[in-house]
Amino acid sequence: MAHSRPLEHAPMGRSRESGLTLIEVFVSVGIILILATMALTGLPAVTDQRNRVVCMSNLRNISAAISAYSASNDGNMPPNNSKTSWWKELYPNYCSSKAIFACPADRTGFTKPEDIIKGKLSYGPLGWDSASNSKSAFNKKVSRFTNPTQSVILAEYFSKNRAVDNMNAWNYPGTVANTTYPHQGSTKTLLLFLDGHVTSETEDDIREKIRIKEIINSF
Repeated sequence: MAHSRPLEHAPMGRSRESGLTLIEVFVSVGIILILATMALTGLPAVTDQRNRVVCMSNLRNISAAISAYSASNDGNMPPNNSKTSWWKELYPNYCSSKAIFACPADRTGFTKPEDIIKGKLSYGPLGWDSASNSKSAFNKKVSRFTNPTQSVILAEYFSKNRAVDNMNAWNYPGTVANTTYPHQGSTKTLLLFLDGHVTSETEDDIREKIRIKEIINSF
């Protein structure tokens, strides 16, 4: 005589269809929420890092264009005055991309590649003295610089007012106080030096390095 098999009972709280207990479902949801929170929390830092990397690449490409210009123009830096601007001397003859003049952290709305030809760019020379731009690194022969590793050419400057038909356009940022600090929680700006290297600096760092002559921004 055949014996009937005892009925099998599903463990309490387990769904026959899903195979998951309620506790397992709650734990899974909790892990997903934690991961989502971590991703959202870290997003600004990731974006900032990406912007900084792109910006550093832009400045190095600008440096390469300046070097090419100088090699073709008797060792002179590009002119930067009321008749022309340094970037107009570089594009398109010495660099093919307008995008290198726009930092991705620039939120002024005027640095789309098609707007660069209107002077809406994210970088400008330090060293302007509000009367003339004779103190910037532009308009000079490269040979006059005995300290290219300390001689700053460009810093970041984001302004909706920047345009080639504005007399101030080719001068800004001019001073440390006018420089924009868009990186690392709006505390640092990038500086391009004559030898082509780029540094990330706070405003206090720049002021101190100028004071002790580790950075030269007036020529």
